[in-house]
Amino acid sequence: MLLLILNSKSIKSAACVFSAFLLLFLFSCAASNKASLIKSKEVHNKEGSWPTYLSDIYRSGNGVASLSLPLKHYWSYRINKRSYLKPSSSKLHSYPVVVNGRTYIGSTDNLLYALNIEEKNKIWKFETAGGIESSPSIYQDKVVFGTTKGRVYAINNADGSKVWSVQLRSPVFSSPLIVDGKVVIKSVSGDVNALNISTGKKLWHYREGLKGRFYVREHSSPAYFNKKVYICFADGSLVALNINDGSRVFRLQIDRADNAVFDTCQPVISNGMLYLTDSNGTLIILDEIGEEVRRFDTIKASTFSITKNKIFLFNKKGQIFAVNKITGETLWRKKLALGTPVGASVSGRFLIVSSNYETNLFDIKFLGTKGGYIEIFDINTGESLWGSKVDAPVSSTPVVTGKDVLFLTKKGVLHIFR
Repeated sequence: MLLLILNSKSIKSAACVFSAFLLLFLFSCAASNKASLIKSKEVHNKEGSWPTYLSDIYRSGNGVASLSLPLKHYWSYRINKRSYLKPSSSKLHSYPVVVNGRTYIGSTDNLLYALNIEEKNKIWKFETAGGIESSPSIYQDKVVFGTTKGRVYAINNADGSKVWSVQLRSPVFSSPLIVDGKVVIKSVSGDVNALNISTGKKLWHYREGLKGRFYVREHSSPAYFNKKVYICFADGSLVALNINDGSRVFRLQIDRADNAVFDTCQPVISNGMLYLTDSNGTLIILDEIGEEVRRFDTIKASTFSITKNKIFLFNKKGQIFAVNKITGETLWRKKLALGTPVGASVSGRFLIVSSNYETNLFDIKFLGTKGGYIEIFDINTGESLWGSKVDAPVSSTPVVTGKDVLFLTKKGVLHIFR
C-alpha cells in the first residue's frame, strides 16, 4: 500500500516537472518567434539621413524631412566639368547620399566628393582609377562605392583617406548594400560579392552566369529583407540570396532574356513585400519567398514610388496614378506640370518628383530646349504644391533629407533646394 502511494506521488511529481518543461518550451518558442518578428521589422532612416541609393537597405525611396514650402534654390556645386562640356544622354549617374550634414557623390571624372551642405563648401575629394557611377553607401565612418574599372573602395568619411580597396572581375555600376557587417555588391558580369565591411575580405561569391551579350551597363542595386538579398540581373531574372553564405533561396524569370530592359527591375521592399516592374511596365508584387501576390498591368509604369498604404505609378506620358496598396483602387490621377518622370521620393505628406522636358519650336526638334523640373505633390489629394525648373535635364531621383531636396543634372551639377 505504501509503495502504491509513493508511486502515485512520484507520478504526480513527474507530471508537474513535465508540465513545467512544456510551459518553458512553449515560452521559448514564443520568445523565439517574437525575436524573429523583431528581426524582420523594417528599420528606416532618421531625419537628415539618406545613406544609400534610394534611401535605405529596402530601396524604399522614403526620406524623413521637414520641408518648408515654397522651396528656394539654396546651393549648387559642379562635380563634373566633362558633363558641362558634353552633357550625357544617359540618366544613369552616381546619386548623392547624405549623412550628418554632408553629401557624398561620385563622378565620371574619377572623383568622389564630400561636401558640407551648411557651409556650402567642399570638404575633400578622392581620386580613383575609374569613373564612379555607383551611388555610394555610408556605414558608420566609411563611404563604400564601386568604379567602372571594377574596383570597390571604402573611404574614411571624415578625411577622405582610403581604408581598403578590392578589385572585382568587371565594372560596378550598382550601389553597395551594407548589412550585418557585409558589403554586398553586384558587378555587370553577374557576379555578386560579399565583403567584410572592416577589411574588404571576400566572404562569399555568387555568379548568375550571364552570357556575354548581357555584359552591359546596369545600375539595379540589391535590396534586403529578413536575411535575404534581392537582386535583379540584366537577363531579366530576380534572385534571392541568403545574406549569411550567398546560397540561392529562389530565382524567378521576370522578363524574357531577349526582352529585358536593363534597370527597369529595381527591387523595392515595403511591409515585407517585394515590388518591381518588368519591361512592359507591369508592377509585380511578391512575398519574401517569391510567391506572386498581385500585379498591376493596366498602368504601364516607367517608375513607381511606395508609402505604407499607397503606390504611385508614373507612365511615360507624365501621368501619376495613386493606388490603394491593398485594394488596387485608383485614389487620384494627375499629370506632371512638365515632361516625363525620372524618379520620385516620398517624405511625410509630400511626393517629390523629378522630370525632364523638351520644348519644340514649330515641332522642329533640334530647335527645342531641354530642361529639368522638380515638383511636389500632396500624397493624399494629388494637389501640386510647388515646382521649379532647372537649366538642364535631371539625372537622379530626388534625395529628401532634413530641410533639403537634392538632385543631379546631366551637366554634372548638384542642386540643393531648401
